[in-house]
Amino acid sequence: SLEARVIAEPSTAVAEFEAGNVDVVEIPPDEIAGWQADSVRRRLLVEAPSLDLVYVAINTTRGPLRDPRVRRAINLAVDTKTILSQLVHGRGHLAAGVIPPSLGGADSSRAPYAYDPAQARQLLTAAGHPNGIDVELWTGATPIMVRVAEAIQAYLNAVGVRTKIVQRDAASAREAARQGETDLFLKDWYADYPDAEDFLDPLLGSANRGLGGNVSFYRNPAFDALMTAARREPDESRRDALYRRADSLAFADAPMLYLYFYEKLFAVQPWI
Repeated sequence: SLEARVIAEPSTAVAEFEAGNVDVVEIPPDEIAGWQADSVRRRLLVEAPSLDLVYVAINTTRGPLRDPRVRRAINLAVDTKTILSQLVHGRGHLAAGVIPPSLGGADSSRAPYAYDPAQARQLLTAAGHPNGIDVELWTGATPIMVRVAEAIQAYLNAVGVRTKIVQRDAASAREAARQGETDLFLKDWYADYPDAEDFLDPLLGSANRGLGGNVSFYRNPAFDALMTAARREPDESRRDALYRRADSLAFADAPMLYLYFYEKLFAVQPWI
């Protein structure tokens, strides 16, 4: 039989694994480097791609953030490659849309937003904000999210997007975002089932604005029409093509700061 133990503190879960009381444990991001550097523990590590998108929802209804040029500037201002390699130990893939690379509909040829602070400043000026803008970036309290938020804050400040971090417990931050009270909200999204629709529809569909999960409050009738057509399409390859078009359309509108798909690292006992 399979027993799943919920251990709230990651370091406690790891200690239970090392005591032999747990067979499989997810390695917390803070401990990955130590495990990889240890010749004995490294042999127990197993990678597993997860359907987990880490991103910043940009509330497309608030002030300057209504302008897609400002939202693209936010994407261009942040060096996501460095965040992934330095803060997340390279555990994942940069996001160029919301569909994980392992799912049908993902477009492997689409490039993520480049790191181009000069272009970001030009877009802000073109949008009528030569002196920059002020935003709040909300985040939960987990250490990795706080560190990523602080990195994003530094990158945005450098191009004139003056960023104040608002740190709350996860439930409070999520509720504020659903009520439309946040400018930017650093969060992640785990799929309920392995299909592109479970990323596109809850995160970007206009019917799910707010409480439904679309805390970017993104609304694009062309996107919704593509999703409606995909739901009615029985042919898998044609459905995937509709998913790709919908993802591409939203990507150009930049309703979020696209970060990365996290790839989990597990330790597995040698007797498994």
